[in-house]
This record gives sequence, structure tokens and C-alpha cells, in this order.
Amino acid sequence: MNTPIKGYALAILLFMIVRGIIFFQLPSLVTKEFGTNSWIMLYVFTALVIAHLYLIYKGSKKHQNASIWTIIHTHFPKPVAAVLIIAPSLLFIVISFNLANSYARVLQFTSDPSVNIRIVSIIILGVVLFTAAHGLYTITKTSVLYYLFTFWIVFFELLQFDDIELQRYTPFFLKDGHWSLSGTIDVFGAFLAYETIMFMTPYLEKNMKWISYAAISSFVIGTYYTMYCFLSQGLLPIEQIEDVRFVVLRLYGATRINALEYITDLLFITFIFSAILTSSVYTWSALEGFKTLQKKDRHKENLFIAGVIMLALCYVPLNFDESKKLFSISNTILICIIILFTLLYFILPYKNKKANNNTANCENTTEQAAPTAPSSSSSSEGVTQL
Repeated sequence: MNTPIKGYALAILLFMIVRGIIFFQLPSLVTKEFGTNSWIMLYVFTALVIAHLYLIYKGSKKHQNASIWTIIHTHFPKPVAAVLIIAPSLLFIVISFNLANSYARVLQFTSDPSVNIRIVSIIILGVVLFTAAHGLYTITKTSVLYYLFTFWIVFFELLQFDDIELQRYTPFFLKDGHWSLSGTIDVFGAFLAYETIMFMTPYLEKNMKWISYAAISSFVIGTYYTMYCFLSQGLLPIEQIEDVRFVVLRLYGATRINALEYITDLLFITFIFSAILTSSVYTWSALEGFKTLQKKDRHKENLFIAGVIMLALCYVPLNFDESKKLFSISNTILICIIILFTLLYFILPYKNKKANNNTANCENTTEQAAPTAPSSSSSSEGVTQL
């Protein structure tokens, strides 16, 4: 019996897995795409996420809180269901690799050029597989511990508001931006991972209105992102923000508070927890997809397959630009899958899996009992002849 996940734990888990590696370059992406005072756009993305979470909540409620994997498995023929489950599951494994690989690259860029990206990625993915193997409840407990370990750093960040130069905030909003669809997807990628709740619903506490906790968590993460973008546009010139690769890690260099210049490394180290948790949830979601298609428990085999795929990806030679392109392509495909799964919630009717199994068992019983009737009649005929 799985211990149900409570609302506050769900909110913390969502906060920790959404706050990902893209956060370091988010002010650059937002400023480049939307221009001056573009921090306001992050609340637009936040509203979009909350609206989508509400759709997921209504669709999940329609199907009695069944996982989207279960809904697909019970409504489609086996070949179609296998494609709709295996393809996204493999994508989740690729995303887990992307997160670990991106963190290793940022570590190499900011700390030490001699850092071996492959070794660091393998170590992180090893921790990810170990965490995912213990299930969602363990991941959630881990996220609460990590949150308690890292939340205090926000108080240091608030001190930087004293250094803001108000003249940098022009009266013009969303001016001099270079909008593009791919850039917008990259910005929205900073909010991704909330969609994994489509696979968590069977593990949540019964009769819990999880949409309230998920919406609060999304609003907090949106405010968190907005704060950093607001700080960046108040501390640095717009042109400089666009050129700096990891603005958040360079933000403390612009402050007049000397103590804050020394916590950049600490800030970066704390984000490894989010990278591990996000990768763990995506890996767990993939394992759940594989499990849905299997009649027997093959947890160890599935975990081994995921590990082999991740290890193989670690040995693919990718430079920074190629890794960034792979990340963008993965996010684009993921958004398409999210839209498809959301539509399936409302297109497909509710189907009780237990009822289907009972019906199938009744049919099998009828087929087995049918041949016995002729034998009894033939026996009676034989008695009559005698």
C-alpha cells in the first residue's frame, strides 16, 4: 500500500522540480525575446501554467484520478497504446540526461574548465536512478528535505534590491525585443516539469483538491523567476543581459554588498538538488509508463534499461551549442505531447479498468462453459437409446 502524498508535500515537490537549470539563463532569454520590462511576461507564463493545471485537474477528476498512462492503456489497442506510452517514456529519459548534462556544463563553465562533463553527468544520473528506484513517495520526502536545506538563500537574494537603479526601468514595456517561437518555447521550458502531475494523481491523497496546492506552487515559482528577472533588469543594462550567458550566477558581481559575491558558488551547488529531483521525477514517470504495459513486475529490468540509455547518451559527443539544441528540441516535443495528453483527458470517456477486467473474465468463463452443454445432451441421448 503506497502512502498518499499530502498537499503541502506536492506543492514543495512541484516547486523543486520546476526550478530547473534554465533558471540560470532565464533573464537573458526573457530580455532577448520581449525587451524592456519583460519581467512582466513571466506572470503571463505563470497564468498559462495554472490554467493548464486546472485542465489537468478537471480531466483527471473525470477519469477518477487515473494516471494518463492508465487512461491510454485502457482505451487504445495494445500496439497504439505501446507507441503512446513508450515514445514519451523514452523522451523523459532523454530529458533526464539533458538536465544532468546541462548542470555539468554550467559547472564546467563557471567553476573549472577541467571538469569532465561525462563523469559528472554519470555521477548525477547514478543518483537520479537510485532516487527514482525508490518511488514517488521517497522522491517527495527528499524534495521536502532539500527545500528546507535551500529555501533560506532567498533572504540573501532580497538584499540586492538595495542596489537597483530605477532609471534602468524605462517607461516602455516589451520594447526592442526579438520575439521568436523557438525563443518563447525556451522561456516556457523554465516552467516545464509541472506536467508530470499527470502521472502522480493515483498517488495523491484521496479527495484532495490538489489544484489549489499546485496553483500556489506555480505562483510562487513564477514570482521567484520574476524577482530574478526584475533584479537583472534593474542591476544590469539590457544589452549586457542579452550577452551574458548565465546572468543569475553573474548577478552577485553587480552588487555593492561584498558578502553576496561569495555565495554564488553556494547558490549553484544548491541547484544540484533541483536537477536531481527533476531528473528523478521524469525517470520515475518513464518507469511508470513501462510498468503499465507489463503484466509482471519488471522494475529492475526497466531501471537497467533506463540506465543503459542514459549511459549511452553520456558518450555521445556534444558541444555546448549542440546540447542546447537538443534541449530545445526535447522541450518542443514535450510540449506537443503535453497538448496531446491534455486533449485525451477530455476526448476519451471514463472507463473503469476493473469493470473491463471483470467483463473479460466473464466472457472467458462463458466460452469455457459453452462446450460442456453438448456433452451433457449427448449423454442424455445415449441413455435414451439404452
